[in-house]
Amino acid sequence: MAKDQTFSVSALFSIVKQFPPHKRLLIGFSGGCDSSVLLHALAALRQPPSSINIVALYIDHDLADESAQWGEHCQSFCAKINIPFYQKKINVQLNQGQSPEEAARNARYDAFREDLREGDALVTAHHADDQSETLLLQMLRGSGPKGLAAMPECTRFGRGYLLRPLLNFTRNELEQYATQQALCWIEDPSNAVDRYDRNYLRNTVMPLLSQRWPAVRESLGRVAAHQAEACRLMATLAEDDFSVTKVGDCMDAAVLLQLDKDRQRNLLRYWIQSKGVFLPSTAIMKQILLAVVAAKEDGSPLLAWGGFQLRRYRKKLYLEEALPPHDATVLLSWDGVNALELPSKLGVLRTRQRIGAGLNLRSVNNNQITVRFRQGGERIKPRGQSITHDLKKLFQSRAVPPWLRNRIPLIFVGDELAAVVGFCLADSFAAEKNEDGLEFFIDNTLRGE
Repeated sequence: MAKDQTFSVSALFSIVKQFPPHKRLLIGFSGGCDSSVLLHALAALRQPPSSINIVALYIDHDLADESAQWGEHCQSFCAKINIPFYQKKINVQLNQGQSPEEAARNARYDAFREDLREGDALVTAHHADDQSETLLLQMLRGSGPKGLAAMPECTRFGRGYLLRPLLNFTRNELEQYATQQALCWIEDPSNAVDRYDRNYLRNTVMPLLSQRWPAVRESLGRVAAHQAEACRLMATLAEDDFSVTKVGDCMDAAVLLQLDKDRQRNLLRYWIQSKGVFLPSTAIMKQILLAVVAAKEDGSPLLAWGGFQLRRYRKKLYLEEALPPHDATVLLSWDGVNALELPSKLGVLRTRQRIGAGLNLRSVNNNQITVRFRQGGERIKPRGQSITHDLKKLFQSRAVPPWLRNRIPLIFVGDELAAVVGFCLADSFAAEKNEDGLEFFIDNTLRGE
């Protein structure tokens, strides 16, 4: 949204009223100058004709000795302007390859997401200086259009929205408002530590750029806006391409390869993000195109990143969470009545009684039921068929990906294979018409079936 005035309560209202309808505004409140200005100005909007429902949330990362004291300041600030306030203490876990700032940010947004109700909007105090710093950081990382689009003013988040109404206002404008309103705020001493990349840009680089190019923030803001527009166009193109390459939950690699390289990469990014998976690096994206998408049809390529796996089988691309280890030699005794939890997060095996369907109950009498997994060499004659099949050929005929075949439960009665759960029942164990039978099913269907 274009800026046409300096920061004020009325200027903020003109922006907020253009956002999607929301039941409640959850303000991410740190007690710093920016979020103090945001909260104070929004509090002024509660007067008629506006009826904004506002709640402030302070996240205590427990990373600074003063964090508890800052929480008390935030509570006092909210009490003075009659804003409901609560705080939440979180545990920041540093994962491999993460900076402390990134880990804290991820933990903070996870906490916000948990507290967002249906139809709520999280509001943060990011401003034009933050946007410029974000854009420069993304440029230095070699990011593409999505990264260079920096932070959007409005985006879906959790069960509601994430709103950033201050992106068109500078830090100086917000500080002027804070001074005029005699606001008290917290100065986090870590903001002066230049070993953090963002602080270095803020304290050293941006002042130099501003001396040479006074309108640098506005210019960088326009760059981000142009990149955001490009992202929207790329998403529209990807949606069109996806409509002809989508096959169920998979993607048709043969159709994908008919596109030019740029559209292949664009479509893959769109598909990966649509499944809630972090985008891979440029190097991994190259491997995806060369080693997976363009692999030989008889190959079984696999590429993993960030806890997910991309595979190809029979011209289809599969993107799934990494499968946990699985011991296919395990043998589980079962009474055929009570629910049986399967290993390796495969789900819960259950039964239901049916007349004239499923495994005939008379075959179970005095015979032990066991649940096993494919070892190789198993054979079965499916109900209604005259030919006995190898399980391998049965799975091939059903296009079951190889990496899932030894995870499909097999029901044995005694030493005979009686059923392949989700696929077929052995003819010799099938219940006849008017005969009591037992059907097997899994609560969570195996991915890829």
